[in-house]
Amino acid sequence: MKEKKLCFGANPKEVIRRIIEEDDFVYCNKYCNSIKKLVARYPYGAPIRLIANALLMTEEEVEGIYQEIIKKLRTVLLPSE
Repeated sequence: MKEKKLCFGANPKEVIRRIIEEDDFVYCNKYCNSIKKLVARYPYGAPIRLIANALLMTEEEVEGIYQEIIKKLRTVLLPSE
């Protein structure tokens, strides 16, 4: 993950720890760092740019994880041929 410049002097390691450990935390001041508020604003899915910023990731990293999840779901949900 590339190093991102955070606003207000936030410590990147602390932000990442909170993203991983706290149920309702993302790095998105506009939505009070709350996943619940972010989902309320985008009930059908947030733009990938916003997701990437909120998780301190690049859009490419988010897309890669998304593709891996889809691949895993297909192996579990679709019958083998």
